[in-house]
Amino acid sequence: MLSTLAKYPMRPLPESELDTLYDKYDEEELFAAMQFLIARGMMDPRAVYETKDGFYIDPDRLMLTAEGYEIAAGDKLGYKISAVTVKLHSNTLQHLDSIIKSSNLKEEDKEKLLAELKEKGAEHILTRCIDLTLSNAKTAGVMLMQYLQNM
Repeated sequence: MLSTLAKYPMRPLPESELDTLYDKYDEEELFAAMQFLIARGMMDPRAVYETKDGFYIDPDRLMLTAEGYEIAAGDKLGYKISAVTVKLHSNTLQHLDSIIKSSNLKEEDKEKLLAELKEKGAEHILTRCIDLTLSNAKTAGVMLMQYLQNM
């Protein structure tokens, strides 16, 4: 739901998208998700209202707040909810450089990664690697098990 709302920053969700959400989720799930987003300050609280007949959605108010959009878009400001600070040692850049050079990647891929590392730094590369790994639960599980076995 959050990603759907994020497609329309600071604008109400079009009726067609709302219909898609109704098709994808049952009404109870949809309202629970909206209540959560409202409680976290991520969605306009006037988007959902309750009457004696049940819950209703005000389509003109069905939009993310600025904070909700920041979180959905992955902006650094949005990470303040669960931010973790990771300190990189000064030799991390050299360590990544040697890992890339000794990998079995094609030379052109190595050069591309090394240029990216030089341009954007170790923090950017490591952050992207973590994001990509954690977005694939199977790979993340394998990596965590390998870490535990090597402890």
